[in-house]
Amino acid sequence: MASVRLVEGEKSPFSFVMVDSQTGRRSIAFYPGCAFTVPAEVIDPHVIQSAKLLHVDISTPAVFAACEAARDAGVPVSLDANALYPGLEELLHLTNIFITAQEITCGLSEKQDPVESGKHILEEYHLDLVVVTLGPGGSIAVTQNDVATAPGFSVEVVDTTGAGDVYHGAYLFGYLQGWPIERTLRFANAAGAIMCTTQAGWAGIPTREAIEKLMNSE
Repeated sequence: MASVRLVEGEKSPFSFVMVDSQTGRRSIAFYPGCAFTVPAEVIDPHVIQSAKLLHVDISTPAVFAACEAARDAGVPVSLDANALYPGLEELLHLTNIFITAQEITCGLSEKQDPVESGKHILEEYHLDLVVVTLGPGGSIAVTQNDVATAPGFSVEVVDTTGAGDVYHGAYLFGYLQGWPIERTLRFANAAGAIMCTTQAGWAGIPTREAIEKLMNSE
């Protein structure tokens, strides 16, 4: 089931990514369009409540409404954050799963150790799971009862664009499959690593077969 609304006069957000082929460094030009102004009333709670999981990444009235609808229905909410933006802490109070980079958890907790920062955020916002990505160092997952780690995969990095989003999708796939945390971390690490080896954009998103092949090679 999908819910899409077209609004006359509004513009969709988009990004233009420029990557230096020699260094792999990138610059991003972002046009927000209506991304930050979508109103709460456009959310169809029945669509949210029919989902297995809601994944969000920005703070807008529509996102808050979607999170509230999910919470009312017992649908888990996962949150990604690529910056310490206004409204992030309010969103964390509506979240079950937080997946983000080490610099974000350290900024929120003022703790430099990724495990300690993850534990602090887990307790502070009453979360079920905090996943901290460490770039080439892999990633960690913190729950109320455990801390799991998984190393990164060694690949030739061409472009990191989209690697974080692919990681999130891969992790949440494993989560919904009910996999053990360690396997889910390795699966997501491998997916993100493969995404770094191409400049094909979304066409470079790896298949499950490719991900598992890399996992079995190390």
